[in-house]
Amino acid sequence: KDTLQYKKQKVLYEHKQNKKGDIIIEKTKDDDLKKVMRRDSANDGIEYRIDLGDDIEAVYKPWSDGNYYAHRGELELKITGKADSKTIERLIDKLNDLGLDGRLASPEDQELVYLYKQAYLIKEDSSPAYKKVIRNLDKTNASKEKRIKVLRGYWADKLGVDDISSLPDYKPFGDYALSGNGVRSGVFSESAGYREFYRFDIPEKEFEKQMKGLGIFHNITNGRDIVKTIDQILTNNGSMISTVEKIRMGIPVGGMSPISDMGTGGASYFFTRIQRLPSSSHSGSSGLYFKNKLLRRMDSITYSGDKYGRVTGSTVRNNREYSISRYKDMLHRGSDETIFKNSVSLLDNIDVINVGSSSSKQELIQVFKKHNIKKLPDGRLIEDVILVSGRR
Repeated sequence: KDTLQYKKQKVLYEHKQNKKGDIIIEKTKDDDLKKVMRRDSANDGIEYRIDLGDDIEAVYKPWSDGNYYAHRGELELKITGKADSKTIERLIDKLNDLGLDGRLASPEDQELVYLYKQAYLIKEDSSPAYKKVIRNLDKTNASKEKRIKVLRGYWADKLGVDDISSLPDYKPFGDYALSGNGVRSGVFSESAGYREFYRFDIPEKEFEKQMKGLGIFHNITNGRDIVKTIDQILTNNGSMISTVEKIRMGIPVGGMSPISDMGTGGASYFFTRIQRLPSSSHSGSSGLYFKNKLLRRMDSITYSGDKYGRVTGSTVRNNREYSISRYKDMLHRGSDETIFKNSVSLLDNIDVINVGSSSSKQELIQVFKKHNIKKLPDGRLIEDVILVSGRR
């Protein structure tokens, strides 16, 4: 086959603007990391621009010390010509030519990954019983269907149920999160954002019952007040997003330490802490309090100490908390952190927004009205979601 034409260069991003949820690429000079991160100290990084032909380009950032951990191994495929079904078919063929399987994951593939992630999340994959099951499957070179059947049985025995696939919390194909593109004139779309997967070993209703009174808190740290921040979120994409997502979407990068977060891998995550929800007896800090059900997300990571979002090496395996009792223990720690991959949708995950004054509440209600949102997907009115120092 013909040798691919490629160019090795510093990392560059097309100049983008996010206008009402639509990512617009502007035909200007590409932005380097110093401009994107708004830090002169940012590394240049390394990437390869590969011409695959047929108006298809690949951009690959290698696993190199010259790149920040958060975007190492990133492969982006770009259609530079007309985007239609035929172009997509050619793109998949190009991936196959490179030795990469360009097909969508089959239902069996997705369910197997789901089962494996559940075992990894609660460290069940290190138990002797689980290891024995996997060894036996490997010895017989078991098919995907066989592996799914055996692992379903394993979890059914562990959880004391007849069939885990009949559990309401068993969703191997996940749920779509809302995003800004899913909000138009107060109408909510069910398939607008990333697919999210939730653990099935703890029923959602039981989890929420035991975690009652606790929320996932995010403090606004970028110098803007809550009113302006919510307006920007609803204007752009409707979600709290990571630094890497901001770069992808053309949203200005902020935060406390974007460069160090790129190095630890934390730039791929949205940062929060577990805190008590504000109430009439507990005013709480001003900020955003998300529903504690988010802790059941398979990509959520809770550390008992502040790891600055580090996900390198064995950090997650050795330090991740996953039990309800340990989540509750976080209330007594001042430096815990809980992080979520890519994004957290505001509209379908917010529990309460706590502001410092009645005037801020009224301004915030007007922001939601500006975006044609009078109530949330769970049916609550916006004015009931916004608290003033813990009070309605």
